[in-house]
Amino acid sequence: MTLEELSTKLELAELVDKCAVAVDKGDYEAATACFTPDAESTGYNTEGKEVFHYVGTEEIQKGFRDLLAPYATPYHVNAQKIFELDGDTAKGTVYCQDFYVVRYKSGRGSILEQGCVYDDSYVKQDGKWLIKSRTVTSKWREER
Repeated sequence: MTLEELSTKLELAELVDKCAVAVDKGDYEAATACFTPDAESTGYNTEGKEVFHYVGTEEIQKGFRDLLAPYATPYHVNAQKIFELDGDTAKGTVYCQDFYVVRYKSGRGSILEQGCVYDDSYVKQDGKWLIKSRTVTSKWREER
């Protein structure tokens, strides 16, 4: 692996993590800045059923708000990341473990935990890597 390839893979890993941190902070504008304006994001539950499909950063930003509204605290942990480079485009597979804290009016709470896989495509535009498409597949889910 060349230094340029290594540098690109580090940039892509930082892009994925930057998006997750922005989502966790509730900064959906910063999160969607990680996507191309015409990006697509599709999600599947553990049964393989499509649960969302958004096109464009406005829809993606609204999707972040809507999907995360029920949770007091989202927390995404990105783990394994594999990137395949092809000039100014790339593909990536990222394993993520999500934790969502649910607070009830009674003061009690629960934690929803899930493992998912992001299958991403990336493009370099104006010297900056962005997410062109993201497919999120939930592999397992547990509430406690």
